[in-house]
Amino acid sequence: MIRKKAVACYAVRDANLRSIGYLTYGYYCRCDLWIGIRARVFELYGKECFACGAPAEQVHHSDYSIQVLRGEDLSKLYPVCGDCHLWCEFDNGFKVSPRRATDKLKKRRASRGLSVEREGTPTQAEPKKRNCRVFKPPPGLRAYQEPPWGQLTRAELDLYRTKKGSWGRPAFAALGLPNPPPKGWLRRLLRPEENLAQPQKQRTAEPLPTLADVGREDGTWPTVEEINALEHGNGGWSRSALASLGVPWPPPKGWKRLLESKASRLTP
Repeated sequence: MIRKKAVACYAVRDANLRSIGYLTYGYYCRCDLWIGIRARVFELYGKECFACGAPAEQVHHSDYSIQVLRGEDLSKLYPVCGDCHLWCEFDNGFKVSPRRATDKLKKRRASRGLSVEREGTPTQAEPKKRNCRVFKPPPGLRAYQEPPWGQLTRAELDLYRTKKGSWGRPAFAALGLPNPPPKGWLRRLLRPEENLAQPQKQRTAEPLPTLADVGREDGTWPTVEEINALEHGNGGWSRSALASLGVPWPPPKGWKRLLESKASRLTP
């Protein structure tokens, strides 16, 4: 059984194996790639168990990254004997994560008075630095070392936008801002007169139509047959149908009852 915290580790392992062309971990352990990696680990670190010093028969993974599975990084592999390998990977009948298993191996090695740092461990190459694009402002624009708080107009600030109208990391760098910028940076960059709140236009709500507005301009009233004929399949009336019946939009409540009462009075 596998503990819940270790399930994610082995799920990542299986996903990485599938990405390099191996369906299961058991198939990977029988392939020529792993046999070659195992031989290289014994050649580099010797065939002595990392934890107890007994003859090593197996290799323990402390990490299941793609680099380790491909044999590009041997620093995460430890030669161990079968007893130590079984002991470190299980705790009270539950399989533990590779990191916890490696910590158990290191504690057993430290109990023998030996250093947990191995000789001959290959050094990791430093990660390559990403080539970050440097923002070169167009002619007439200035690159600020410090944010020009309260010095820019809205038109000047819009010149730093991208073609899509958004803000990017190069624009923040040119304005002397960190990424992400502080809260309220746009308002703080504008001049005080640019920050004056524009008075909002007060919208006057138009009165809704009432039953007094129902009726045709020529003074006639539709019949019940006309009302039912204009009803569509969904059980309602469209705006154009209501206009032909003399009902304003939005239709006031009770318009149908009013039209039916008018039609019943006109019917001889």
